[in-house]
Amino acid sequence: MAWPDGSFVVVAAHDPAVLQHIATSVAILDKNAAASLAAEAQARVAALPEQGSAVLDDGVVDLRGSSAPTAVCLHVGASPAACSNPFAINALGDPSSGALPGYAGSAVISGQWYVFVAANAEPSFSRNGVLGSALPAETGVIDGLHVALVVVPAGVDHVQVLVPTTANQSSGAGFQRPPSVAPPP
Repeated sequence: MAWPDGSFVVVAAHDPAVLQHIATSVAILDKNAAASLAAEAQARVAALPEQGSAVLDDGVVDLRGSSAPTAVCLHVGASPAACSNPFAINALGDPSSGALPGYAGSAVISGQWYVFVAANAEPSFSRNGVLGSALPAETGVIDGLHVALVVVPAGVDHVQVLVPTTANQSSGAGFQRPPSVAPPP
């Protein structure tokens, strides 16, 4: 679906009826409505059963899901949990797909930007997509998945995450510094 201003939405579905329902339900939200919807979605993911956690110096990273992990969440102090999108495509079962073999999220919490990952191998992080510009990460392991947390320094607007899939290949994801938008009171 596309709008005259150049905005667009791409949706994929196997069932044409589902695709039709989605296409006819799309609506543009103002900033406050979008922030409220995002906060509601984050709360629903954070309420899923915990599948394990790792306490790191700068926060607690945990895995959430109904019967197996489907999202990774970050808890920093008393702030609400920030979670990855549980519907994002990952390649835990198919590393040949090129998608990140795990779960990854990004959030601004109390003015600080964090990137957090759970993957089947230890991830590496680089600043602004430049090779050789590694960002330090706190790491742990939850039930065989490697978790990592990066506290992104000021001046870095893009973080590239790479996870090795074979001895000579990696898959990854990139994160732009998100806006710090709080839902209305």
